[in-house]
This record gives sequence, C-alpha cells and structure tokens, in this order.
Amino acid sequence: MAHQSQDRPAYWVASPAHLKRLDQPLAADLAAVFSSGGPLSHEAALQVSACCGRPAIEIFGSTESGGIAWRRQGLEPATPWTLFDGMMLTHEQGRWRLQSPYLLNGERLELADRIERLDDGRFLLAGRLDRIVKIEEKRLSLSEMEQRLAELPWISEAAALMIAKSRDTVGAGIVLNRDGKQLLAEQGRPGLIRQLREALHHWFEAVVLPRKWLTLDSIPLTAQGKTDTRLLNELLAPSGHKLPQVLGLDWAPDRVELQLQIPHELIYFKDHFRNFPILPGVVQIAWAEHYGKLFFDIDQPFSQLEAIKFVRLIEPGSALSLSLEWNARAGRLYFTMSSEQGPHSSGRLVYGKTP
Repeated sequence: MAHQSQDRPAYWVASPAHLKRLDQPLAADLAAVFSSGGPLSHEAALQVSACCGRPAIEIFGSTESGGIAWRRQGLEPATPWTLFDGMMLTHEQGRWRLQSPYLLNGERLELADRIERLDDGRFLLAGRLDRIVKIEEKRLSLSEMEQRLAELPWISEAAALMIAKSRDTVGAGIVLNRDGKQLLAEQGRPGLIRQLREALHHWFEAVVLPRKWLTLDSIPLTAQGKTDTRLLNELLAPSGHKLPQVLGLDWAPDRVELQLQIPHELIYFKDHFRNFPILPGVVQIAWAEHYGKLFFDIDQPFSQLEAIKFVRLIEPGSALSLSLEWNARAGRLYFTMSSEQGPHSSGRLVYGKTP
C-alpha cells in the first residue's frame, strides 16, 4: 500500500475490526480511509487519524440496504451521521424505516437500529433493537449496556451478552484503558468491579447489572469482524461444575493466557480428597486441551504427553494463570499453570501420529 501510494492516489477500505488495531503511523500517503461494517469507537477513530494522517470516513449501512449515511469523527465524541442523497428515514410504530432509490419497487426497509434524529436531519445511533433481552422481567438493551460501559473513564471497549442458565444473568467482556489498568492494580478486581457497577447504576437497575466479568486485551471477533459471542459465552458461563471461572484473557494467534479462579464447587474436589481437596493432575491436562481447542485449530485428541510436571498442589479458591502456546507445524500444545507462588504444572500435548 505504501508503494502504490507513491505513484497514484491510494484509498484504503477496511472494517473497524482492522482499523482499531492500528498502533503506529503508516508510511503511506492515503487519499482517503473508508470504514464499514460497524461504527468506529471514538478512541479508534482518533487512532486512525493519528496513524493515517486523516480521519476515516465511516459508512453506515447493511447488505440489504447498501450505504445509508456517513460521518467523519473529530475531537468531540458522538459525531452524528449524515444521510446520503436520496435516503429518507421515517418513524412508524416504534421502528425506523428507510426509503432508498436502491430498494426495489419503492419498498421501505425496516431497520433494527435505535436512532436519535437531530433537528438538522442528521442522527445518532443508539444500539440495535434486536438486542433487547429480559432479565428478571426487566427489559435491557445489551447495546446500551455496551455503550454505557465504553463511555466510562476506565474502559475502551465492551461486549455484553445474556447468559441463559437456571437464572438469566448478564455477562460483560471489557477492555481496560490505561486508567482502568491503574485502577485494577490499585484496588484489585473486586474494587474495579465495584466501581463499574456503581457507575452503571446511574442508568440501570441493579438486577440487570453484569454479574460475570471478563477482562480482555481485545474483544474477540469472528472471521466476519463481528463480536464472537459464542466464545465469550464459553468463557463467561462454563457448563456444569467441571471448568474454572475465567476472569481475564490475553491472546494472540499462537498463544493465550487465561486468568482463572478455581471454584470450591468443582466436582473433582469431592473425592480427591475429602479432608484435603486438591485438583487432580489429569483435570489440569484436560483443561489445557479444552482451552487449546477453544482458541486454536485443533480438531483431534492428543496422542501423547511429553515433559509433564506437577510441582505444586492446587486447592479450591486458588487464583491461577494458564498459559498455552500452539506450535501448529510440530503439532504440540505447550501449557503452564502458575500462580504467585510459582509454577504448578506444565507439559506438552502432542497431536498427530507419533514415531
């Protein structure tokens, strides 16, 4: 891209999932940067401006509607959207409908977005209507929850989802900014969550506030650039009493580090051992494989164990870090389970045929 931009105008068309990961200036003279697929956060928009030398032109639309509106964010947050020529929005029976020259036979398309129209004809997006859930008979917009979280001074990104169990609850995955990481270091996880809940209580009733929290280095995305709610649900709401509670996640294509809390009610503690419960080594290996398959492209059981070591006991209530590294070429999954005391277990799981 940098080479092409030397001889001719270069335009970069990308998605928020790509653009928000820019972390250094581009050596390219871009004529324009376009973003489509979802709104850029204000923080990401400022980062794009700094790295690309010009603000991104965001396009709001969908596969069904095509482009509807555009905006170019500045220093102030909450930049309104401007309709493209020929577009018209009308509000009927609690829903917004789009009239567009690109729709067949003059039909009007019903939008699933919550829109706040301004006096000058521009509008603000306030989440989606199709993400309304009920928690203890109280209606909650997950989009609004995400928006309010992202507006807090400690959070740069957030994803909210409903966890459907015997009692429906809300879970939240959050990416902390510099102030949030400092608050976590000073007050610990309980203090951070208490601050977040108190701040959210200005807009939401206590019964709908998130009960499960997961700190992330970035929001996990699908191949289509959408929030990976399946993965978030797996981490926030493990099934049964066989998996630990995941409190934090830091991951890259070939490695992942999970912060774990070991629940007292795990089924493995009952008979191992009754008067002195400890986590069996075979369970630690099973957890390494479970999370390895969750994050990496592993579709078979391991065929061999190598260099397995158990050096410290793991008791109920322990706080641990599980580090995984996947070597796809060698077919080996390396794991280390550790705490502030040091390593507890480590080893390699070998996949594929063995010599």
